[in-house]
Amino acid sequence: RSKEIKNNNIDTNVSTSVETDPPIDFVGLLDFWNKTMESANAVIPKIKSLSERRKGFIKARVREFNKRAVFEVITKAGTSDFLNGRNKNGWVADFDWIFRPNNFPKVLEGNYDNRSNTQINGNNRTSDWQQTNGAGREQRAAAYMSAVARLAAEDDARAAKVRQP
Repeated sequence: RSKEIKNNNIDTNVSTSVETDPPIDFVGLLDFWNKTMESANAVIPKIKSLSERRKGFIKARVREFNKRAVFEVITKAGTSDFLNGRNKNGWVADFDWIFRPNNFPKVLEGNYDNRSNTQINGNNRTSDWQQTNGAGREQRAAAYMSAVARLAAEDDARAAKVRQP
């Protein structure tokens, strides 16, 4: 649709069409969530479906941040010791908690990332869990981030194709 704008008696047609991003692939996102949690040996539960409420959370996070951030948060959550129950209460995050508007940015910003050293009585010491289970974790995290980058690049390529005339 176009709208005429009169400026100093000159008519100019200005296009008001809005470029839109490709729709969110909810099935692909569900699959990515489950595969990421499985690959990370995460305790965070897999998801069986995306209700309209969950889709709304996802759409809102994509609008606030972007699709790349959604993949990054899923990857971070899968590898986070704290979000996977390795905390003083044994609490485990789930999909709905992670995608809430006040929690998502905290995960994205790294508040729940694993720390290589912990403070114990003022001394830097690696935790027992990290000493016994940390081997290979960095490699898995690097592989996940590589997968996120690849998926984001594919998403960007699809978006570029949609925008081409």
